Amino acid sequence: MFDDAIDSQLELLNKQQGVISMTLTKLRNKTVITDDDLGYNQRIGMPIEVFCLEKKQTIAFGKIQSFTNGQICINGNHYSRDQYVLFGFPAQFL
Repeated sequence: MFDDAIDSQLELLNKQQGVISMTLTKLRNKTVITDDDLGYNQRIGMPIEVFCLEKKQTIAFGKIQSFTNGQICINGNHYSRDQYVLFGFPAQFL
């Protein structure tokens, strides 16, 4: 029921503005949050996108070099996990 409501809203937004719909779908299906998600992407060599909500743009894209509870390292740069949205493949989907 909840997914149906989300899907209905996404369809409406898609008719109004395609970019918002794509972003909401991406937030719902591609956000990686847990250590398991990050570890999975790191093990298979899948790149991660680091997205800044404040700037509304991707600020990094690449393979995970390392991560801790608070940070993720991509391309030699460290990003706070609680300040950015991380996109990849959630371990539960694969």
